[in-house]
Order: sequence, then structure tokens, then C-alpha cells
Amino acid sequence: MASLQTIILKLMIACLVILPGWEQYKPDCRNAADGNRLISFSGYNWLVDDSGMALKNPGGNFFSSSVENVRIDMSGRLRLSITSRDDRWYCAGVSLPESLGYGRYIFHLATRPSMLDRNVVGGLFLYQDDRNEIDIELARWGEEVNSNSHFVIQPSVHAGNICSFDADFRGRRSTWVIYWSADRVYFSAYRGYHDDIPGSGKIISEWSYTGKDIPKAGLERVMINLWLFRGNPPADGRQNEIVVRSFEFKRQPVKVLPLSLLRPGTRLMPGGKGLRA
Repeated sequence: MASLQTIILKLMIACLVILPGWEQYKPDCRNAADGNRLISFSGYNWLVDDSGMALKNPGGNFFSSSVENVRIDMSGRLRLSITSRDDRWYCAGVSLPESLGYGRYIFHLATRPSMLDRNVVGGLFLYQDDRNEIDIELARWGEEVNSNSHFVIQPSVHAGNICSFDADFRGRRSTWVIYWSADRVYFSAYRGYHDDIPGSGKIISEWSYTGKDIPKAGLERVMINLWLFRGNPPADGRQNEIVVRSFEFKRQPVKVLPLSLLRPGTRLMPGGKGLRA
């Protein structure tokens, strides 16, 4: 008669055969009270977006909560994918169910913006409604010649509410930060992973906004998504993915920008103008 150890080993091998690729995923998913899928990532529970059979914004897309589109890998990273099934393209998104308020929002990415197809948009943002929104957008809006990264205060049609640039760097590691207070939004992007302000050689871009469209805290939600501009499929016809290594929120005083965010010689300019050393 086979030993208990042999039986257990055979069962494990059977699982590997029946469930190929199971080791890519962490079994940390559960259902929210309303039936939506809920995942645990970076110490927070995130709601997974699902539009069912309906198109929804942004972009007029289908969003899927399938593990093909939203999953946590064995390194604990969030992976959002745009995939094609049954002649449809499915996008991906997650959001926190509650407000975090004023403070510092830090996203560590393991995907370069230049890796995304020209029709794909990656979003790291704080959302209340279309007029009260703070965005980091990784997108070329359908045109290869466009800049691939944008800091945005909605409504974006207002003058001075966008700072666009090309985030070009070697490797895949980068840090994206939104510092939000009652009277200022400070954006920054850095090469590599950082929890605090790195040396100037790591700066990709920085921008400070003090205009009239700063949202008030209380109703916003943190969101991360990957979607198709105007619902157009990827130009190369391939699946696209964004990998988020971690997310962190640090509560900060709400009235003034911390001195740790300012460098010697830095000049803050009013409205939606850039921050320059």
C-alpha cells in the first residue's frame, strides 16, 4: 500500500497537471458584500472592476474581473492585463472602497510607459467624478509621436491642467507619486523604487499645481486601471499588461508642502506650471 507521503505527492502532481500556471497566482481573492471580486494588495482590499456585458467608461470598453485580467502574482505584485476573448477586448481596473484623504500616494511600477501600445492607457489616479480627479496617465492617445506620460488635474480642458513628458529610462522600475493637500498637488516620477525623495539624478519629471481645480478630500477613491483609448484594440493586436509592485499611502499635514519635497533652489510656480530646479 502506498505511503501517505506518496499519495500526497501524487495529488500535488495532479494539481499541477489540471491547473497549469496555478503557481502564478496567490489565493488571496474573496468576494465583497455586493458580490464583486475583492483582492488584497499592498495591505489594502481592492474592488475589481467588471462591466459584465456592457460597455463603460473610460473609453467605452468591456472591463473584466477574470484572473486573466486582474491577478496578484507570487511576488505580491498587481498585474492588470488587456486580453482578447471571443472577439472582444477586455480591460482591467481596481479601486479602493473608501477615501484615504490628503497625503502622499506612492505607486511602484514594474512596467515602462514606453512598453504600452499606443492605444493603451494606464491610469494611477484619485477619482471622485469627472471634474474632481487627479491623474497620472501613461498613454500616447493613439499616436506614436505623442508623449507617453502625463500629470493631470481634471477638467483637463482648463488651461494649465496638464504636464506631459516622455518617461524614457532603462529597466522597468519606477516610482510615481501624487502629493495632495488642500492647496497644492505635487506630482513626481523617479527611476527606480523609492519611498522618499531620491537624488536629482533619479528624477524623471516633477510638477506642482496650485490652480483652482484642486479637489476636496472625502469622496475620492484610489484607482488603478488599464484600458483602450476610444475602445480601439491594441495597434499591434497583442495583449498589454501593467505591473504594480506596490502601493503606499502616507498621511501628511494638509496645509503646506513638506520641506522634504523641496530641493535647494527649487522654484514653485502658480497654476499648472512646472516645478524647476
